[in-house]
Amino acid sequence: MKAFAYRFFQYGILLWVVLTYGCAEDTLAPVDPVGTDAAQDAAQPPVPDPSQVENGNVAPDASAGGTPYDTYSGSSSGGFDLSASIVYFDYDQHSVKSESRPVLEQLAQYMRSQPNERLRVEGHCDERGSTEYNLALGQRRAEAVRRYLINLGVDGGQLTSVSFGEEMLRRQGFTAADHAQNRRVEFSR
Repeated sequence: MKAFAYRFFQYGILLWVVLTYGCAEDTLAPVDPVGTDAAQDAAQPPVPDPSQVENGNVAPDASAGGTPYDTYSGSSSGGFDLSASIVYFDYDQHSVKSESRPVLEQLAQYMRSQPNERLRVEGHCDERGSTEYNLALGQRRAEAVRRYLINLGVDGGQLTSVSFGEEMLRRQGFTAADHAQNRRVEFSR
């Protein structure tokens, strides 16, 4: 009888854990582990509006008169145009494509020259697939880009990663072009 009561207690605890944590609403809010410092925030340049995208890669910013690869001039006073540093992915993939490597090399060069700069690497997906799957895929994409930057010499402490899954679509729609622009990693300060 004692063994039965002990086993009943174990199953009760297991059922409680499953019901409490397994049925809880999974809402992952982005967390900024770096914290905010008013003086540091005031020194950061504002993040510009995102540029247009063509053929799955970043289009040159016509107002700036250059290409996305011209955004870092080597000067620490100008900051870095994060909107030109978007990494796009193939459907259901998280590996960094060869056409994204020049953008990441420019970003890595900037980050190595600015050891106090902190960036959040944000993974995104299109709306196909379940919410849970897309959150996991977005995290794998963010981590792949983070690892790529670390392999280029960026200090891992400068980078945090988060997944937004399908929650922050860049473009609404159901065409292949819409989906392609939603499968991305973006950066924010």
